[in-house]
Amino acid sequence: MEVTTLAAVLGWGALVGVVFSAIGAAGGILTSFGLITLFAMTDPNAVKPMTQIVVLATALTYVPGYLTRGAIVPALGLLLGLGGV
Repeated sequence: MEVTTLAAVLGWGALVGVVFSAIGAAGGILTSFGLITLFAMTDPNAVKPMTQIVVLATALTYVPGYLTRGAIVPALGLLLGLGGV
């Protein structure tokens, strides 16, 4: 992957992360859309891990702020996490 393409993909990921964390969504769907349509990545084995990285980075970036404000309900998060497994 060229440096300019990598920079564009990282920029798209940052934009998706900021926008979707501000409105409460993870951003995986928009990330997939951008990677497939804007960057012509059609291999699903390349797109899936990249969207998961964006979702993880978004969570790791914004959860500490939510914790300091007391905006997280740990019991509910645990239940949702267990339901996802």
